[in-house]
Amino acid sequence: MQQPKKSATPKAHDPRLPPRMSRTSLVSSRTTAVTIISPSYESVGAEAVRRMKKFSGLDVKVIECSDDEGFETKLNLDMIMGKKKFLFFDSDYWLLRALPMDSWDGSAWLAVNDPGVFAPYAFPFSDCKREGMDRAQYWNSGFFCCDTRRPEHQAVFQEARALRKKVMCGTASKPDDFGDQYYLNMACQKLATPVTLLPFVFNFYRHMISGGCYPFIPAEVIGLHAAGVPVKAKKPGQDDKLTHLQYMSKALTYPSITYQDDAMRWAWARNYQLP
Repeated sequence: MQQPKKSATPKAHDPRLPPRMSRTSLVSSRTTAVTIISPSYESVGAEAVRRMKKFSGLDVKVIECSDDEGFETKLNLDMIMGKKKFLFFDSDYWLLRALPMDSWDGSAWLAVNDPGVFAPYAFPFSDCKREGMDRAQYWNSGFFCCDTRRPEHQAVFQEARALRKKVMCGTASKPDDFGDQYYLNMACQKLATPVTLLPFVFNFYRHMISGGCYPFIPAEVIGLHAAGVPVKAKKPGQDDKLTHLQYMSKALTYPSITYQDDAMRWAWARNYQLP
């Protein structure tokens, strides 16, 4: 009787070579993009969804909730999405260019450092200082990728909800952050969850420049975020989120450089810590 052939053991990747960039994986399913849209964010959110579909090619799930439930809903993403590899983006996050997510295998939690940790007037600065969080590992929750099939990623949401419950009950100090970002970051740092920080081009917002927290505007912005911009203008001459994103997206998509696709994939793949 002929013996069945043994499966070939995959060769270890040579670190001297560019990271592998296969569009398919035997150990990970397709990534789903997800956002939360409340009534006040319908206009800006509709365009965010359109751009995510166009520039990422991912299926997009929209979670609807009331204006008061947005931040709490984000802390429940593990229960809403189930065990799934997903990319979360705020409804005021617009993609401007192709998002190279095909290299991500789900093993690392991906996010972008929040430059607000350097601004004494901003809640990331005060919350990090008060709680002793590592500013270098504090990330902006308007864009992140995780895999809730992994227990360590599920645990982040569970810990974040537990911390929020303590704050609501008055048994833990209230953060300066009014949303979800504090709880997710505290959970990651308390649980020592590894987070791979991506370049600012993946989650760029103007206040990092105007607030003196970052020295220049990148030549090619991938994701534009209206963080810190009010949904509706509160005073004359002030932009609302939709207006802000419209004129900033036009300015930042001006063709300054034509990049080679493979070169960009190699560059971004290195940030994903591929095996």
